[in-house]
Amino acid sequence: MKKTKERMRELLTVKDVAAVCQVSTDTVMRWIREDQLTAIRLSRQTFRIRESDLQTFLRARRTLKQRK
Repeated sequence: MKKTKERMRELLTVKDVAAVCQVSTDTVMRWIREDQLTAIRLSRQTFRIRESDLQTFLRARRTLKQRK
């Protein structure tokens, strides 16, 4: 049971990601739809994002901004 709770802790909601990135939930959903951000689909409208996937996404975006 403890491992399940630990795994759940590393899963973020779309709302959590939006708060971290200071964007709207619509923007996060667009990133997911466009395969820019990897997400786990739990139901038709419910997604979870692994913390590690968010970190990978943010690193990639930071790299793109530095190239400009």
